[in-house]
Amino acid sequence: MELLIAIEETKSAPPTPQSKIMVVDDDADLCRALKVRLRAQHYQVVSASDGYSALALAQKERPDLVLLDLGLPGVDGFAVLKSLKAFPPFIETPVIILTGRNLQASYKPTLESGAAAYLQKPASNEELFACIRHCLQKTSVSNDAIKASPDTSHDAVEYAGDPGRSKTVAKKPKATFERID
Repeated sequence: MELLIAIEETKSAPPTPQSKIMVVDDDADLCRALKVRLRAQHYQVVSASDGYSALALAQKERPDLVLLDLGLPGVDGFAVLKSLKAFPPFIETPVIILTGRNLQASYKPTLESGAAAYLQKPASNEELFACIRHCLQKTSVSNDAIKASPDTSHDAVEYAGDPGRSKTVAKKPKATFERID
């Protein structure tokens, strides 16, 4: 029901310019088709074809949204989702599951693991882009609220040569992905 409301609310909304989307799917033809569809809507696109590559690429590229298949070689989509959601920079990054798996068996576990939405393959352009826009808008609103609130995760550091003047710099998380065998 929430997706249907999102489709109606975002039909006329323009895509978020320069949002980076990571497509993770082992079907090369589907991955190419998704990349073409996304680029036509002015999104930046990066892609991976397996779970290990997806985790490494996410760490390198820091996508704004992830389209994730569940049936991946090596590390499956559930493990990728759980790893992403356990890594601080990706806790708020929306992950949309785009899979051919049985809805009854995988819908609830993926949402409980932190997925923002679940789409069954093949998803129509209208459904896919409405879901993407909705997730990016929710993330944007959430990030705006975080920026507006007092932040205690910063350290004050002094400028070299002027101990009376300081600036605030963010602490960088030290977490990294671990290989799952």
